[in-house]
Amino acid sequence: MSATEEPTVVERNPSSNFDKPKKDKKKSHKKSKKVNQKKTKLIVGASDYVPEEQSHKEQDQKSKQTSTRTSQRKPKAQQGQMSPLQLLELNVSYQIACLFEENSLSSGSFIRKFMDDKGFISTEILAKLLACSPENIQNAVEFTQKANSKIIFNASTKSVGLNEKCANYSLPLSERVNKIEDKEVLKYQRKAQEWIMKGSNSLVLPHPN
Repeated sequence: MSATEEPTVVERNPSSNFDKPKKDKKKSHKKSKKVNQKKTKLIVGASDYVPEEQSHKEQDQKSKQTSTRTSQRKPKAQQGQMSPLQLLELNVSYQIACLFEENSLSSGSFIRKFMDDKGFISTEILAKLLACSPENIQNAVEFTQKANSKIIFNASTKSVGLNEKCANYSLPLSERVNKIEDKEVLKYQRKAQEWIMKGSNSLVLPHPN
């Protein structure tokens, strides 16, 4: 270059390729930002995911809470409180005790006509007279025995009697009734209640040991 020659001035265009890397950087920055945002969304979505074991535990806990609430709503039976079935059988045991009261039997109680040769009455006939089941009769006799009653239950013949004096109360065969017809049930039940009332007047309830 000679001394007289002027230096060449190169003008830069603002939109030249020199600035492109910067723009590219901005674009790449935006892209990375979008990717990061997507990742963030994935992470947020993942936070809502509940592992299978944890979901089972939560379901078990909810079911336990529900069962606890349900059990709390149910009325709790007081300790020592008798069930309706036990109350029924206790009532039946009292009626049996009244029917087999010695003075009542001696004065000609109508239940003597239902006795066999040995002075026992079958649980089926007693169940009809007292409007309960034969099983109730068996359990009711156990109640009376716990109270030191003289009433006994003959397991072999499924019948009820008054201890060793049973045979003394049996009637002649011609006066006995071996079966209660359905049409006669109400009549005999009313008769039984009459004799229960009579027996209760002279019944002395024994005390358990």
